[in-house]
Amino acid sequence: MTDVEVPSAGAVLDAPRLLLRPWVEADAPAMFPAFSDPEAMRHWNTPLVSSVVEVASAISRSRAASPDMHAAWLAVLKRDGRTVGFVNYHRRDVQGRCLDIGYLLARPFWGMGLATEAVSALLSHCFGPLGVLRAVARVHPDNVASLRLLARLGFQPLPASSRSEDAGDGLAAFALDVLDQARPDRRFP
Repeated sequence: MTDVEVPSAGAVLDAPRLLLRPWVEADAPAMFPAFSDPEAMRHWNTPLVSSVVEVASAISRSRAASPDMHAAWLAVLKRDGRTVGFVNYHRRDVQGRCLDIGYLLARPFWGMGLATEAVSALLSHCFGPLGVLRAVARVHPDNVASLRLLARLGFQPLPASSRSEDAGDGLAAFALDVLDQARPDRRFP
């Protein structure tokens, strides 16, 4: 048992054009296009899925995880309810008040600023109700769009020596600390 309160992973997150809600297995058909798209998954460290059943299984595993360690939200457009992707936190260290974030948008929604909105809403939740002091994102160095997104949000590269647990995975780690996000020019929606 920890002395840190863990709010429900059932929180609904709000962004200007998006609503982020905990995903459920019934969301698998809407997420299948992103998880089966070679271009969208090019920089992910998991293989493409070949069926909606695989996506539903992944969502089921995600939902079964303790919110102490992991939670995920489906991102949908407020105006018409279309699914654009998802965001999550994982590798959460409750005592150390640190976690990793992840995100994936379906290709038709790239270049519209929606990833920035979704990740900003997630970070507001992490730095707010969850009481996190550091969020880490691990990105393939060739993923220019994600690198730009992280830079816009104020993430800074971590030195290789501070991410020894990921040695050899080919990913670069970036961190955003609570002091960084508290700066007036780093406010999230």
